[in-house]
Amino acid sequence: MERIHPMQDERRSKPFLTYQEQIERLRQRNCRIKDDKCCENILKRIGYYRLTGYLLPFRMEGSDLYQEGTCIEKVYQIYEFDRKLRSILFQSIEVIEVSLKAALAHFHAAPERYGPIGYYQAESFGRKHKHEVFLEKIHKEIAHQQNSLIVKHHNERYGSAFPLWVVVGFFTFGMTAYFYGDLKTGDKKSFVRAYYPSVNDKMMDSWLRCCTDLRNLCAHYDRLYFRTFTAIPRGVAGLSEDAKRKLWGVICVLKELYPDSEDWNQSVASMVKELMNAYQGVIERKHIGFPDDWEIRIQKDSNEER
Repeated sequence: MERIHPMQDERRSKPFLTYQEQIERLRQRNCRIKDDKCCENILKRIGYYRLTGYLLPFRMEGSDLYQEGTCIEKVYQIYEFDRKLRSILFQSIEVIEVSLKAALAHFHAAPERYGPIGYYQAESFGRKHKHEVFLEKIHKEIAHQQNSLIVKHHNERYGSAFPLWVVVGFFTFGMTAYFYGDLKTGDKKSFVRAYYPSVNDKMMDSWLRCCTDLRNLCAHYDRLYFRTFTAIPRGVAGLSEDAKRKLWGVICVLKELYPDSEDWNQSVASMVKELMNAYQGVIERKHIGFPDDWEIRIQKDSNEER
C-alpha cells in the first residue's frame, strides 16, 4: 500500500488556531472564560491539547459541548492538582526503583545463584527470555554512557564485564520489570519471599507493570486525573473494580512496594493528604478512584516494612 506523505494529507489534519481562536473554540463548546488574558496565559503555558484533557470529565456524552457551569479557572486548578500529585508519586517511584534494583542485583548475583556476571548466561533466566535482545539493550545503554565516570572507572580499573550491581544502574524501570519477569519461576518465588514477603510472584509481575506505566506517565508529564489505566494490580485487598483501573489502584501498589513504612507515612502519605485537602472543593475523588476511607488506607502499617 502506497504511503501518503503528511503534506499531501494536510487537508485532513486539524487546522492551526491562534490563542484567541482557541479561546473562542472553548467558548463555543460551552466553557466559561472570565478573563481572556488569563486564559491565553494558561494556553501559552501548557497548550490547548494538554488543557482539553482536563476538560474530559465535563464533556457531555455524545457531544463536543461541556456541561453547564464548566469554567477554565477550575479546569486549570485540576491541572495544578494533577501536576503536584504526579510530582509526589514520581518521587516515591524513585525510591521503589532504586530499592528494587538493589534487591534484584543482590539476589541474582549471589555466589550460590549466578554470580556477578551470571546475567550473561541465558541459563540464568526462564524459557521465554530473549537473551540476545536483553544483552543488546545492556550494551546499548553502556555505550550511550561510555563517557560517564562509572563506565570510565570500570573500564580503566577492571576492563571486564560489568557486575550486575553496576548494570542495574543503567536499567530503565521497564528493563528492571523485564529482568524480574524473565527470571525462572522458582527464582521469582524465592526473590519475593526474601524481599517482598507480603507478595507472591504473580502479583509482583502485575504490580511492576502498573509501576512502569505510572512511571512513564509521570516522566512525560501525562495526565493522571480521570485516566483509565491498562495494567490491573492483582491481589490488592479491598479494591473495587473501578478503582483497579484508576490511580488509587496504582497508589496501593506503591504503598506495598515502598521499602520504608515511616518514610512513606511521613512523606508520601502526608503530602497526598495535604494536597487532597487543599483541592477538596475542586477535584472529585471518583475520578482518581479514591474510596471514602482513603485517608486510613493510604497509611502503611509498620509491620508491612520489609
